[in-house]
Amino acid sequence: MRPEGFEHNLRFINAQIITCGLYSATNNKMVVSVNGYTEQHVTMGSEPTDNVPDDDDMFAADMNNLKLDDYVTYRVSVLAQMFGREAARVYSEKWGLSLPKYRVLTVMGNLAEMSLRELTDQTQMDKGQISRVVSQMETQGLIVRKADDNDARRLNLTLTPAGSNLYKRTIGVSEERQREILSILTPEELAALRSTLEKLSSHMRARLDDE
Repeated sequence: MRPEGFEHNLRFINAQIITCGLYSATNNKMVVSVNGYTEQHVTMGSEPTDNVPDDDDMFAADMNNLKLDDYVTYRVSVLAQMFGREAARVYSEKWGLSLPKYRVLTVMGNLAEMSLRELTDQTQMDKGQISRVVSQMETQGLIVRKADDNDARRLNLTLTPAGSNLYKRTIGVSEERQREILSILTPEELAALRSTLEKLSSHMRARLDDE
């Protein structure tokens, strides 16, 4: 009999597999364990095959090693969600900014004029979402579209004076928040973190460009 909470944990793990691509199973199976109770499951999107050996001992060993915290993609995703939740609370309370609007405001405050495509690449937001956010910020008088000086067919986005002023008001809070978050790291750890993030970001951009 499945213990209480087993179904919840199974749904949670399956959701992370789909959203984060964090699970790499042997023989297209995963083992889920809750309070000593275990089950094997064929991973989503896979079909069982007759010619694959079913070695219970091998999967029992895999079960002992299967920990969500071992997957970097999962941990980065969770950490990003925590950063986002805190930021959303801070910027919503102070300036009525949603997290997507704050991200757009920050990117544009640092990079001046850019096309919608460039803004999408910089924020890595969904195209539909960023189009809606930009339209809302236009309506609020924070962003304006204008023709490119070198190509009239191209429309660039830029902050209005009101948008620039709002961005400047957020800088102090953003910098203080970052100092507080990173204060637990030594200078060596911070340098290693920055280097690692840059390396992973470049690697993932290259992988996405191949799609």
